[in-house]
Amino acid sequence: MTDDAPETDLLAQIERGEATPQILDFAARGMVPLPPEELVRAIGSIMASGDARLAAHWVMGDLMGALKAAGKEIAESPVTAENLGDLLALTAKGEISGKLAKEIFPKMFASGEPAGAVMEREGLKQISDSGALEKIVDDVLLSSPKQVEQYKSGKTTVIGYLVGQAMKATRGQANPQALNQLLKQKLDA
Repeated sequence: MTDDAPETDLLAQIERGEATPQILDFAARGMVPLPPEELVRAIGSIMASGDARLAAHWVMGDLMGALKAAGKEIAESPVTAENLGDLLALTAKGEISGKLAKEIFPKMFASGEPAGAVMEREGLKQISDSGALEKIVDDVLLSSPKQVEQYKSGKTTVIGYLVGQAMKATRGQANPQALNQLLKQKLDA
């Protein structure tokens, strides 16, 4: 292979964040052996909207799995590359967690609606408001005196349990980083 010849494993390049428009063009014209052209275009479109590695994982895992289960080809996907890119962008912006994205995706697949529409209809927006999270954290701390004592006596790993309880209380909608930070502030005070 010469220096200017494209690498033949586009998916590996995408996962490393190294795929270029030129490589995608080579793939689309059949100059690089790859999955179907539609898949390459989908990955390319999604790459433009965010993290290439994450996009490749979603396309090759969730999207292809849903398509296989439904007996459809990528060209028949009810979730467009743009809509999947929007879902990943919502995750990247912190508006939804990865867990919520996994909950929203099947609803997008079933309805063909964009992520934002599903998120709003189902009330699946991530809770990042410090006031709302503070009340949840206070409730968790009051209902978990044993774990609070364990944390204060040096067993800091118990914070995972407390975050889990708060996530359970919010049906997975709380921002886990914000929860962790708020719990540490309250426990270390």
